[in-house]
Amino acid sequence: MKRFKIILFHPMTLHEKYYRYYYVPYSVLSIASMIDRERYEVILIDNNVNKMKDYSEIIKTKSDGLLCVGVSAMIGHQIRDGLAFSRAIRQATPEIPIVWGGPLPTMLPQETLENKFIDIIIQGQGEVTFSELVNALANGKPIDSVKGISFKSDGQILHTPHRNFIDINNFPPYRSVFDLVNMENYIRYDEHINSRTVNYHSSQGCPYNCGFCCETALWNHKWSAFSSARTLDDIGFLSSMFNINGIKFYDSEFFIDHKRVIEFAQGVIDRKLKIRWAASVHPRNLERFSESQIDLLRQSGVSRLLLGAESGIQDELELVGKGTNKDMIVRLAKLCSKYDIVACFTFVTGYPTSPLSYIDSTLEFAKELRKIDNRHECKVHFYAPYPGTPLYSYAIQHGFKPPKTIEEWSWYDYYGIVTPWVDKEYEQKTRDFNEDNYPYLLPLDI
Repeated sequence: MKRFKIILFHPMTLHEKYYRYYYVPYSVLSIASMIDRERYEVILIDNNVNKMKDYSEIIKTKSDGLLCVGVSAMIGHQIRDGLAFSRAIRQATPEIPIVWGGPLPTMLPQETLENKFIDIIIQGQGEVTFSELVNALANGKPIDSVKGISFKSDGQILHTPHRNFIDINNFPPYRSVFDLVNMENYIRYDEHINSRTVNYHSSQGCPYNCGFCCETALWNHKWSAFSSARTLDDIGFLSSMFNINGIKFYDSEFFIDHKRVIEFAQGVIDRKLKIRWAASVHPRNLERFSESQIDLLRQSGVSRLLLGAESGIQDELELVGKGTNKDMIVRLAKLCSKYDIVACFTFVTGYPTSPLSYIDSTLEFAKELRKIDNRHECKVHFYAPYPGTPLYSYAIQHGFKPPKTIEEWSWYDYYGIVTPWVDKEYEQKTRDFNEDNYPYLLPLDI
């Protein structure tokens, strides 16, 4: 049987160009884990590592036997690099299908497929869908039998039935595909975690409905997580194989399942894993833990927690449906300090109808949190409307004009101001604040 080649391309995340770190591209690794590698040769290109601008050499050496190309992209700067690669593929091998997945086609399916360099899109979870798609292409079968895709046919855009969200424990472990990347490229010193820290995803989705957050649009409140045992197995593998001593969980919310977190923490202790770790937590979820449980988390190595404080204004917290208040955030800042845990508080400011003074009030509240413990971190983003999120229509009603093509969306950047109701003078002011209060952000003038 002929062994086809599949290229999985992870575009450069240009909006993080002033960050010290980039991370393991789990979006494409997860896709790769479902591909039969005895039948297919998988070529994974993470352009954060390669930083290619001229793709001719990789296409020249890898195009023989190429079955298809997969690109995973978010809304924003990844689109530009993804399109540049897709354009190069199309020019060199016009017959090769170009498949896009990830947040962009999930949230903007019509606009994505309207681009002439994109043939097929996958919406939502792509692991099973992409695997079935490559098998159909390899066997010369019609792709309209594959659930969860949209594609072009004779000038029309066709859609197959929706694929239901499935338990991610059905996917093979990441350790089965770590050979596709050079892990040393992703191991970092992190002053709040450890000397050899790497990122890790233990879940997909989020059940919450925060008004600004694209997780709602991507997963429709669905959530699935690896079992605590599976997570511990992967981390044990990373520790033994790559001498990892720090884990930065990139889950949207690591603490949704209280029992899983306690099992994980106890498992780290029982297995004598010498790690420190960090994760995101909804403030309400952190409040569910007793102090003895917080102490257990600390014993297991938790050293940094990211909490969405979102705003210093109660009206805005209610607008986004956060279910929190300033007093809760202050209590949690003190709790983290008591147990020697660094708290990183993120904020989203600049909502439609909010006075500009609310931005100043949020910055002042962030400064108050820093006074509780100067190890705590604060980072402020501007509200950016994303398709399918609860506040998107509300933003349009108040004057936001969304981009019309994915090329236009490629310039979308929530680190800047993209809405008409926020004065541009706040951009530099907020940037200065973030540079002073968030250690992972490098100055613009480096």
